[in-house]
Amino acid sequence: MLSQIRNASGLIIGLFLLVSVALVATIFIEDRRQSPIPDPVDMAVGEVEGVEIQISQYDQAVRAQRNAYQQQTGREVPKFLAERIDESVWDSFVESILMEKKLDALGLRITDDMVYAELTENPPEELQARFRNEQGSFDETAYQQALTSAGAEFWLPVETYVRTNLLPRRLLESMAKATVRVTEDEIRRAFVEEREEARIRYVAIGPREIDEVEIGEEELRAHYDANPSDYEQRSQASLAFVRIEKGPSDEDIAKAKERIESVAEKLERGTDFGRLARIHSDDSGSAPEGGDLGWFSRGQMVPEFDDAVFAMEAGAISSPFQTEFGWHVVRLEEKRTNEEGVEEVHAAHILKAIKTSRATLERKYERMREIADAVEEGEELAVAAGEDLKVLTTPPFTKPADDAPAPRAAHVPTLGALEGATGFAFENEVGAISPVMENDESLFLLRVAERIEAHTRPFEKVRTRVESQLEREKKKEAALERGRALAERVAGGESLDAAAESFGLSVEEPEAPITRTSHIDGIGSRSEVAGAAFSLEEGRTSGAIVMEERGVTAVVEVLERTPADESLLVDERDEIAQRLRAEKERFALRSWMDAIRAEADIVDTRDQFYGAGDVVEEGAS
Repeated sequence: MLSQIRNASGLIIGLFLLVSVALVATIFIEDRRQSPIPDPVDMAVGEVEGVEIQISQYDQAVRAQRNAYQQQTGREVPKFLAERIDESVWDSFVESILMEKKLDALGLRITDDMVYAELTENPPEELQARFRNEQGSFDETAYQQALTSAGAEFWLPVETYVRTNLLPRRLLESMAKATVRVTEDEIRRAFVEEREEARIRYVAIGPREIDEVEIGEEELRAHYDANPSDYEQRSQASLAFVRIEKGPSDEDIAKAKERIESVAEKLERGTDFGRLARIHSDDSGSAPEGGDLGWFSRGQMVPEFDDAVFAMEAGAISSPFQTEFGWHVVRLEEKRTNEEGVEEVHAAHILKAIKTSRATLERKYERMREIADAVEEGEELAVAAGEDLKVLTTPPFTKPADDAPAPRAAHVPTLGALEGATGFAFENEVGAISPVMENDESLFLLRVAERIEAHTRPFEKVRTRVESQLEREKKKEAALERGRALAERVAGGESLDAAAESFGLSVEEPEAPITRTSHIDGIGSRSEVAGAAFSLEEGRTSGAIVMEERGVTAVVEVLERTPADESLLVDERDEIAQRLRAEKERFALRSWMDAIRAEADIVDTRDQFYGAGDVVEEGAS
């Protein structure tokens, strides 16, 4: 049956732009990108239990995730998310290999029948999201139809995901779950935590309640001298660089136009539009559907596309026209006005993307190599670059800590994200010239412009920071001291209100009764204050409840306690048990995977291929 799914044809499934990192970790390709410069496709960025992770595989998976974000949001991937994607992809490769090894060790294997059963009876959520009816629920009929009408090019990635990630994870989950037990005592404790209530009053004092602290110059100096690591400036570097965009040449644009004109001529001779779209269109999303774009209104496409399509009559085929995506020919299927009075069109198109040719790229690479050769022979970078290329210089940026994870392509101010840039900056002397480097958009030639060795920043440069740190510490100490004094007065017989007033504080009383898990203003959730409240009898006041980390001390008075209504446990037991079991299962699986990973032989050599860097600290010197 699985072969029937692979051999059918017709439906497009575009979910893999948004599929989990676990899926893209199964991507295996032969070449990372088309480039006249050789790629290290046979080199490994890591090894897990003897299984190599090729640089091409890792790069393709990372690019897929970043491109998915860009297509979904229309924005560049922010630095923090790019680094998170890099690590998630790496973790996904590692865990996929370890799961396979674990299943082999247990003598378990994933069969075609298991994959087929999973696809037909329990489709992944990512797939279900693609088959929604008008009510927004999963349309099983449409899905089952797709199983026998969609081609191998669409189902093979789904099968790979199910075979290498989903089913192995589920098998291991079932084994981990077998170790999980939820006892009646645990269920009852959870019930009591959620249902037992208390009405309380409390006073809390923290650093915010301390108005001012005195700090002398000698104290500042002493704090600075005692904590040199807080003011350490790691090594810094700056780069001068020239950039040539990889964009297409005029010849490339003309070539794309020639191709679309050839398609237009075939249409004039009566060739079927859908057939030509499936064969010639560069829009991978609509081509398998004969170029069909469905219904859309103005503003959903780029303006040039809207202007062309909304001026057409139903049944017409446009002349070739250009947008930022390339050259298009459009067939307008239908027009209508929807219930809101908005004009909509149903159209199909054939796209010939404007692509940078290998010849154009080679010319750009050759230009960069000529500049590099001239600089190596003693010419200034600005002179070698010529008048048409501008030499830019980054501000100093900081070398990461030795134990910091190496991001795939660290962001460098002014330069942007470029693989290998920070590694080059910190591994070479001032004046060194890089080989030609590249990202998706441009080619780069770098020169190390400046190197600043690691040092402790002078007191004068960090005085404000020292003062701020010392002020926080002294306020925290003062708050803890005053909190203990307040508690002593209450313990000595003074009322909570009187003791609070003597320190200029107010007594807080939550409007609703609290539970052990409630959030208490100024304190937090599941706090020591809630714990103390349920250990006291009605009418009693606690001693000092010290939350050392935050520098907060509280005193709580219990006004009333309401025990949990045991009669409700019968109705809520199963729900509580299910929730506790799910929590334990997640913890068990994670603990099991962590243990497997801790014992595994994992080699991560990504830092040999990708740069690592940090955003420069403002005012650093």
